[in-house]
Amino acid sequence: MQRDLYYKSSNKVTPVGLIVLLLATFVVGSLLSFAYLYAVQAVKMIYFRILFVVVLGVLSGVIGALICKSTKVRNRALAIIVSIIGVVAFNYVKWAAFIHLIAEEYSADFGSRLQRLPELLLNPIQLIAKISLLNESGTWVINNSSEAVRGVPLAGVWIVEFLIIMIAHLFFIDEKVSKPFIEKDNAWAEELKQTFYFREFVGTSHASSIERDPYILLDNVEDGPISTGMFLEGDLFVSSDKSENYLRIKHVTVTNAARSKRTERKIVNYLSVSKDFVDRLIDKASPQI
Repeated sequence: MQRDLYYKSSNKVTPVGLIVLLLATFVVGSLLSFAYLYAVQAVKMIYFRILFVVVLGVLSGVIGALICKSTKVRNRALAIIVSIIGVVAFNYVKWAAFIHLIAEEYSADFGSRLQRLPELLLNPIQLIAKISLLNESGTWVINNSSEAVRGVPLAGVWIVEFLIIMIAHLFFIDEKVSKPFIEKDNAWAEELKQTFYFREFVGTSHASSIERDPYILLDNVEDGPISTGMFLEGDLFVSSDKSENYLRIKHVTVTNAARSKRTERKIVNYLSVSKDFVDRLIDKASPQI
């Protein structure tokens, strides 16, 4: 039986895994949202607000990725759909908690009675009405001398905040569920700790050349990253007996050697390679005594 050129997921998933992912995303995201709200109330600077939003998305995404790993979710589409639902759900809680938190401060707009959180959670129409009132009055200023941001600009800020949370969260989910899963081991492929480095080689396309013959890399192995110019960087993902292995290659361009700045892009993503290739690459890249 001929093996696929690249890793192809089985897309297997259990209902329990998806339910746990959804609940974990919702619960963890809601708890992180409470912390986020108190943080932005304590620190009013816009730069910190952006930082807190990114942290919220990253932390919730990392937890979601860990759930995908432990429950062995390898259906990328379902993992992303469930994660989107979870993120939307905990953002709903975040909004209800936000309105509850500032209700007393905005009592002139919201009414004198303090809005209880359960009441807001169970009444989305009321919550939307409060958000609309909040948009009209504004919530924060850019500096001490400016008026409160309101209307379309404020709505735009809210949308951007939501997108930052969603994109950051989904990045970690996608990164996890896209990695190779070895069905015969019933486990994720082991990512070798060793990183492999290669000189650039002559060819119309690095990707197509490597696809045709991965062994071309063995003639271009370097001991470590090249400090200037461009080079290739590789990672190996292997099964327990190395009978099923995958190679990931990035093209790296050093933009500022003094500051260790570089840009990179994936050119080969989980190419299937043989045990012989893996053994020879490890041997070639190992320090020779």
